[in-house]
Amino acid sequence: LPSAVAKAEVAHMPLFGRLATALQTIFVDRKDKDSTAKTIAAIKQRATEPRWPPLVIFPEGTCTNGDALINFKPGAFIP
Repeated sequence: LPSAVAKAEVAHMPLFGRLATALQTIFVDRKDKDSTAKTIAAIKQRATEPRWPPLVIFPEGTCTNGDALINFKPGAFIP
C-alpha cells in the first residue's frame, strides 16, 4: 500500500492515526519551521530508494478561509 504526506495532527486521530503511522506516512508539523525541509528531504529519500512504498501527495486541502477562496499553495509541487 502507498504511504502519504499528511499534517501532523492526523497522527493523533483515533484509528486514522494508527493507520497512517502503519502506512509510513510522512507527517508535516506546520508549527515547526524546519518541518518543510524535513518533509522535502523525506520525499526525496523515498523517491530514490526502492525499499520505500509508493508515495501519494495531495494538494493543499484548504480552499477557503470561510469568506472567500484562498490561494493554492504549491508546496511539494515546486521542483
